[in-house]
Amino acid sequence: MRLSQEALAFSINSARNYVGCIERAEKSVSLKMLHKISKVLNVKVEDLVHSL
Repeated sequence: MRLSQEALAFSINSARNYVGCIERAEKSVSLKMLHKISKVLNVKVEDLVHSL
């Protein structure tokens, strides 16, 4: 799925720059936020964690 940072941020009720920081591993992410992201991307939380 191709999704812009802005669209993902909107979907998880967060700021675009926060999503960018997560992508660049500059910020830690909570389990709650991982869950929100996984729902939007339609993947399991485990898949996001294993891709680190």
